Amino acid sequence: MSLTKFFYKTINLLLPDTCMLCRMVVDDPAPHLCCTHCWSSLARFELQCRHCGRPLPTDGVGDLICGACQTNPLTLGLTIAPLVYAEEAVDLVHALKFSNSLRAARTLSCALSERILSTATQLPKAIVPTPISWRRHFRRGYNQSDRLAHELATRLELPIRYPLRRRHGTVQHGNSRAQREAQPMKVFTIAESDLPDHIALVDDVITTGTTMKNMSKTLARAGVQRVDLWAPCRASSDF
Repeated sequence: MSLTKFFYKTINLLLPDTCMLCRMVVDDPAPHLCCTHCWSSLARFELQCRHCGRPLPTDGVGDLICGACQTNPLTLGLTIAPLVYAEEAVDLVHALKFSNSLRAARTLSCALSERILSTATQLPKAIVPTPISWRRHFRRGYNQSDRLAHELATRLELPIRYPLRRRHGTVQHGNSRAQREAQPMKVFTIAESDLPDHIALVDDVITTGTTMKNMSKTLARAGVQRVDLWAPCRASSDF
């Protein structure tokens, strides 16, 4: 046995891998860091609107576009958000967002990349994480969307770009739909030029979609032709 294998076997014996959700010991951990039961039990949407990710009836046919997006789409690109934002998915997002859990970032990015690879017919030329203001970044020390973006960039072999800057404002977590839609339109600004024509925005959760819509419009004004929206989770209602 090589020294490296001996080292890892010793570490696994002393500090065994555990499921990210149920904390049971996992003998052969999967990339998503969950046991088979917990991974398969994560609630996933079956049919969703291709522009906003709202759940659609399972007997739906046609272009898979909800009524709201027929007239006012969240984006003209593709929205991918596979997990229902409830129960275990909420725990994972909170672990990432408030405790900087890299394991949670790994689990969420696995769920998202799995759906991306099975759904998207064309990958973007770059990934853009949702920015936070410099003040919030200074207090928190990290950006949870950036954590997700790095995991996705590794899995999908895509570059990350940081063309957006965010002005400091009120925290959106816990706000109602009306409060979120009152977000100033010019909260985001462009900090880079020569952007690719196809970009995917990454965030942790899509609720009303107001933040992503504002970012998408800002990028479109900068010349980006297609903006996809990626998040591991989506609220089943718009609050």
